[in-house]
Amino acid sequence: MLDDAAFKSGLKKLMKDCKDGEKSSEDFADGFVDLIKDFVKTGEVTVQPGIAVTTSAGGGSTTSTGTGSIS
Repeated sequence: MLDDAAFKSGLKKLMKDCKDGEKSSEDFADGFVDLIKDFVKTGEVTVQPGIAVTTSAGGGSTTSTGTGSIS
């Protein structure tokens, strides 16, 4: 599940800092990119069983649910 609250909080702080003159538009752009990257990395990828897989050793399918993080 994506962390909407952290993204919203970070965006509000970034916007306030720009409004108050503490950050330039370049700083805002850099900060926004960082917020998006961090937000996406809070997600989790789930692969369901039964998905066809082909490798150099042959083919088959996933046998159970797999989960992983986004890096």
